[in-house]
Amino acid sequence: ALGESGGGPVGGGVLAVRRLANLVVGRWGAVCWLCGEPIDLSVSRRSSLGLTVDHVVPRSKGGGDDVSNLRPAHYRCNTSRQDRPASSVRPPRSWSGSGSWPGLPGPG
Repeated sequence: ALGESGGGPVGGGVLAVRRLANLVVGRWGAVCWLCGEPIDLSVSRRSSLGLTVDHVVPRSKGGGDDVSNLRPAHYRCNTSRQDRPASSVRPPRSWSGSGSWPGLPGPG
């Protein structure tokens, strides 16, 4: 995950990670994409409910740091997922047919 040691973009640093986190929250909102619960932006990123930036396709599986591959996640959800598919930690949600996470296909 970005924001952890060695996890920032090339030439990055704390400031670059914060800018990227702001872009991700601006695009996707402050809701954890793994559990669907709100992320508390007032707490430390290392708090269990704090903001981390998660890769939809993990970097270890070829995913990049482009905003289209990044989603907001709680620290606890992101660290429990590691590099497994999101479906391994994300609770199933009923499909309303009204959409899904932008940029990700819906069922069927």
